[in-house]
Amino acid sequence: MSTELYSLKKSGDFEAKEDSEQQIKPHWKLIPKSRIGQLLFFFIENFICFFIIVANTRAFTQGNYIWTIVTDTLFSAQSFFVAKLMIDDKDGRTIWAGAGSTIGGTLGSLASIWCTKYLYGN
Repeated sequence: MSTELYSLKKSGDFEAKEDSEQQIKPHWKLIPKSRIGQLLFFFIENFICFFIIVANTRAFTQGNYIWTIVTDTLFSAQSFFVAKLMIDDKDGRTIWAGAGSTIGGTLGSLASIWCTKYLYGN
């Protein structure tokens, strides 16, 4: 199986080229097909995401270098992973995914405030 690549001719038109190398795509899918599965998947994903964002914000506003490094690293890795999933899989771009993201993000922020009060103090 070969993939087609496109190049721009001098005339401004695109031409298809055959590529001998196969395109590498993952054979696994993490995003569920069911509506409730998508809602729960993105609820959990954004709960974690916003938990990390709020923990990061609280860490750097307090000048806490160690927790800022930890939360920055976690957020960057999680953001890349989720962006890749949503680009590669159309099931990651449904209204159910959006609803799960919205609710999960809100509750993740609140949980992070509560937890970091005890973890960081203040």
